[in-house]
Amino acid sequence: MDNMEDLLKENGIDVEITNIESEGFYLPKLRTIFINQNLDELEQKKVLLHESRHALSHNELISLYSKTVFHSKMEDEANRFMIEVLLQDYMNLFALSIDQINYMKFMDYYGIGYDCEEYIKKLLVNYVTSSMYLNVI
Repeated sequence: MDNMEDLLKENGIDVEITNIESEGFYLPKLRTIFINQNLDELEQKKVLLHESRHALSHNELISLYSKTVFHSKMEDEANRFMIEVLLQDYMNLFALSIDQINYMKFMDYYGIGYDCEEYIKKLLVNYVTSSMYLNVI
């Protein structure tokens, strides 16, 4: 989480862990991510990753966020970013190569909803079949 906080700081984005009703949100006008202090550390990390994507990639598109199509696309993109970072963390934490990952165990470990299952399977297949992975073998 420190690496992400450093990246956010470099981009002039603050992170506040505070008492709020939602899990978290990003306020572009304040350039601040707010995270619910009552979440456990893992949930705070997931929220930080999700909101970081909005802060770093969607800041200029915030006027489109309220439009249903764009809102859905931006949320999906933020969730995918979160999953990709968590997958790297999972591999490092358990010293796994990409072909050793059981996607269901990964999802359970991080409490990722089954609505993300297809994306995770595609992500793993893409990693395994990418030339980058094949060059490492």
